[in-house]
Amino acid sequence: MIRLSFQGRPRFPVSFGGSSSLIRSHCSFVNSYRFMLIASHNMVIAQIETKLGVEHAKQIAAVDGIDALLIGPNDLSISLGIPGEIMSQTECDAISKVADACESHGKLFSLHSSAKLCNKFRGRLNFITQGSDISMLSDALIKVRAYADENLQR
Repeated sequence: MIRLSFQGRPRFPVSFGGSSSLIRSHCSFVNSYRFMLIASHNMVIAQIETKLGVEHAKQIAAVDGIDALLIGPNDLSISLGIPGEIMSQTECDAISKVADACESHGKLFSLHSSAKLCNKFRGRLNFITQGSDISMLSDALIKVRAYADENLQR
């Protein structure tokens, strides 16, 4: 899958203000310089949302071609048996294990979460995503509609 993700795909443009409108709208870059160096090619991000994923984070981070590990804390809390308790010690310990794996293999570490949890891991994060899938889809559809309204005849 990693090998196929790079075949014939365009690179993200390198800029230090964000790499695309979709990413810029839904990510906060904690370490923009390092992020953009890696994002100058197609990024492969492994999303960790289960206890099993946490248990294998070191092996996942060791895979050549994976650039980042991103944690989905809500799904992770369910898998850990503590639904919705994303600030619990159990959850934070699991997140720390993934951060450790990233640091030991030189990978980017990321959270898809609110400011409170992100602040807890602030010094370790390379980028964060906020919002939801539905908000990204909604924003994208609004842009498509605006483009259509401006450029297509009715």
